[in-house]
Amino acid sequence: MKESQEARVEHESIVGPENPGIFLKQTLEKYEADLRLLLSGSAEPTMISWLANEAPADWLIRCPIDF
Repeated sequence: MKESQEARVEHESIVGPENPGIFLKQTLEKYEADLRLLLSGSAEPTMISWLANEAPADWLIRCPIDF
């Protein structure tokens, strides 16, 4: 799931989102909602939030752009 989400974000970011902050917020919200559906009943809400925030952190660490 994380890999497919990463591919989607990469593809959508190529066209250059109008507002990167809103794009990031929407991406996090969608990924967290998808995780909640997938892990419903088998993971605590705090764990799901942690997992949802881990993915973008991982993507940023591996991003070739020099911040």
